[in-house]
Amino acid sequence: MKNPYKPGAGFAPEYLAGRDQLLDTATNNLNELKEGGMVMHTVFYGVRGVGKTVLLNRVEEMADNLGFLYSHIECNENFDFNKNIIIQSKKFINQLSLIKSVKELIDKVKLVVTSFKTTYSPDDNTWSFGWSQQPYNVETADTGDFTTDLITLFTSLGKLAQKANVPICFFIDEIQALDKKYLVALITAIHRMNQLGLPILLYAAGLPTILRIAGDAKSYSERLFNFTKISSLNDNDAIDAITVPALQYGVKFDDAAVSLILKHTGGYPYFIQQYGRIIWNLAAIDRHVTKEIVHTSYDEYTETLDNSFYGVRFNRSTKAEKDFLLAMSQCKHFPCAMNEVSKKMNRDSHSISPLRNNLINKGLIYSPSFGEIDFTVPHFDRFLERTFLK
Repeated sequence: MKNPYKPGAGFAPEYLAGRDQLLDTATNNLNELKEGGMVMHTVFYGVRGVGKTVLLNRVEEMADNLGFLYSHIECNENFDFNKNIIIQSKKFINQLSLIKSVKELIDKVKLVVTSFKTTYSPDDNTWSFGWSQQPYNVETADTGDFTTDLITLFTSLGKLAQKANVPICFFIDEIQALDKKYLVALITAIHRMNQLGLPILLYAAGLPTILRIAGDAKSYSERLFNFTKISSLNDNDAIDAITVPALQYGVKFDDAAVSLILKHTGGYPYFIQQYGRIIWNLAAIDRHVTKEIVHTSYDEYTETLDNSFYGVRFNRSTKAEKDFLLAMSQCKHFPCAMNEVSKKMNRDSHSISPLRNNLINKGLIYSPSFGEIDFTVPHFDRFLERTFLK
């Protein structure tokens, strides 16, 4: 039988448990924008493994079904925001150019995009629109100030989309990795779209650090975005995530087996999918999952997590940063106070602040409040304990 559990980065589970209310809200937002209304932009935030990317992809699918033009962008340390925005803008214009009602605006918007490309991609000699650049009495995106030019670009796209009655939605994953100057420009441009009532919407997902980063970028971010925390599943939803995918194959879980899975996974969707996939290989033949099968699968489950989900991230750290993480794992409670970590390292808080900042930038920890830190990866302390602190 096909294994119904799908662990992975953004893999959609066969049964998406506990997210109905979030998806209903997204449906209402998309429909409201499609009907000409204005809605708040949304940022899903949370630690690794809670299913932020899955949610983002599901909303993207909904937007596609409603006839939106959309773009999916995944940020990383080396992300070329300039080039990506240019490419996506070209794609939108090509799609909108098929609509008769906007034909008289197309050339003007092409000029704006071309001027933006010329200003911010001077070395890209192989990439060309193939569009004639005739002079128009329009504002162009070539002032040299990135924020100003991005506003001009978005305004031109927004007016074109409004004329065509086709909304545009940007889906941005790992938004916390976006360079600050680009994030400032993006937030400012999105704010301007709201002021002008133009149909451009942003859905994004990121680590909890995005709350601080967005606030530092623009003080009005909390009024522009609906920051939605994505957490682990409650017990009832986690039970559904465990048991429902197996029911279609006639495989049932004992209550004791479910309780043990809940204990080991903490209700985190990625962990449930990973554990479920391993358990399935032992249980599919008898179509019955017992507590003993769950227990037998535990070592393989933790080894799989340690070698990939945890190990890859830990190995990106320097020796000093690893010492910081090990000291942090010994905290009695989380979030953990910085002074508690400094005591365990026998160093003062000021001297370990650079390590803290480096680990935040690498996406391994975050600061939920002043003087406190926590792991961005659930149960990371358990990984360190069983790997290094036995």
